[in-house]
Formats: sequence, C-alpha cells, structure tokens
Amino acid sequence: MVTNAEYPVRGEPGRSAMAREMRKTWSGMVAEKIPVVVLRDTPLHLKDVAECVSKNPNRLTKCANPREEALGRGGGPAQEEAADGLAGVRLVDLNDWICPADRCAPVIGGVLVWRDAHHLTATYSATLAGPLGKALKPVIAGR
Repeated sequence: MVTNAEYPVRGEPGRSAMAREMRKTWSGMVAEKIPVVVLRDTPLHLKDVAECVSKNPNRLTKCANPREEALGRGGGPAQEEAADGLAGVRLVDLNDWICPADRCAPVIGGVLVWRDAHHLTATYSATLAGPLGKALKPVIAGR
C-alpha cells in the first residue's frame, strides 16, 4: 500500500509548487544552453501492482487501475505544467505504451509492468527502448 508519507507533495498547492520549482530549474539549464529532456512520470497506483498480481494470477483485471486516475497522480501533472510553453524543454511521454487502454493493465505481452505501485520492472522498461529511441531521435539530431 502506498502511504501519504511516501508522497509528501499532494494536492493543488503541492503540484503547483513542484511545477514552479521544476520550471525554475529547467529554465536555468536552458539559459545555459543545456538540452533538457524530461521523461514524464509513469502512472501511480494506490496499491502494489506486483503483489496484487501474485495474489490474483487468474484475475489480473483486479489489478488494473483507471488510466486517467493513475496518470493524474504522482509527478506527471506537475511535469506537464512545468514544461508547458517552456522553449528548450522536451517532455517525453511513454505512457501510451505503459498504459495503452482505459485501464492500466498489470501485465502486457506476458510481461509484468510494475514492480510496486509506481516503478516499472526492468523487463518491461526494456520493451520501451524502441519508443524512447524514436522520441529522442529529434532531440539527438538537433545537437
């Protein structure tokens, strides 16, 4: 179970403060001509997905969470706010591959996606190499 102590920045004031500070940091980097690429945070679940899968191997739908809710938690919304309109910052979002449907499946293509409530497994992360490479290609070409 994810506890509030693990995520001290919560609610609108927390998200706004987080976005403001990220934007300030990224703006400073851009001013120094440092390329900034931000990998958008992954969906955040309210339960340990791997634990749920181990308890429900034949009912994986019990471990799937609504995409909109999971994407609305964590640092992603603050990252989006911070990057919005900020020249020189590229936000890379792989969540269409991590959670491609209305509910975030715990297993995709026979691979466990999350190792807890918010970290991807190394195995699933490796499946994202192609989409990540494609997203980074324009950034690398621009150097």
